[in-house]
Amino acid sequence: MQIKLEATGHQINLGNTYFDKYNFVVDAYNSFCERPCEKLEHLPANCCREATYHDHSSTICSGIGMVIIAIVVPGLAFLMNLIIWLTSLSAIRTYERNDKKAQNILRKFIYCPELCRGMANAFYDLSIKCYKAGILSFNGQNMHVDASHIKVTGDKISFMVYNETFSDYITDTELIYEFYKADLVISAIELVVVICLVLYQVGVNLHWYSN
Repeated sequence: MQIKLEATGHQINLGNTYFDKYNFVVDAYNSFCERPCEKLEHLPANCCREATYHDHSSTICSGIGMVIIAIVVPGLAFLMNLIIWLTSLSAIRTYERNDKKAQNILRKFIYCPELCRGMANAFYDLSIKCYKAGILSFNGQNMHVDASHIKVTGDKISFMVYNETFSDYITDTELIYEFYKADLVISAIELVVVICLVLYQVGVNLHWYSN
């Protein structure tokens, strides 16, 4: 059966960071969740989250900047590192909750590069009458579609197709868990250093006043 697919959704400008890719995949997954409890959560972003993972020079510069701030304004450095630490801790917990809900995100989607039209993924709607025995036909080719890959809304079914690029997004997002854990450790070390600097400065001031 030859059917006409109706493209839905719109193209977005996806940032080139692990953070952007992760939340992009989360949005795609959530669009096919039937119940609120199935939906995945977005990762929280701290002040330098989007400037680090695709540009290592930004990471180095932000680290040097944090050291300078710690020396000049210890109180501000303490506050910034505390925010980063709390954000990283929250992100790790969010990632772990999402991982329990969806250990295989691709199970909801259909691998079909031909229908992606140059994009990482694409959404389509069609009449439910055209969905016969789990087989769709387009461009003269039959495509087997499992019931778990479609979402039924009224008299239409929706499905998402993806290619290797979208699959790579999912592989890349697994690394963000390690990045957040590294952030957690680094920010904790920086917090200790800042506290030591503050205590040292207080001690010097008290010694100066006592003399």
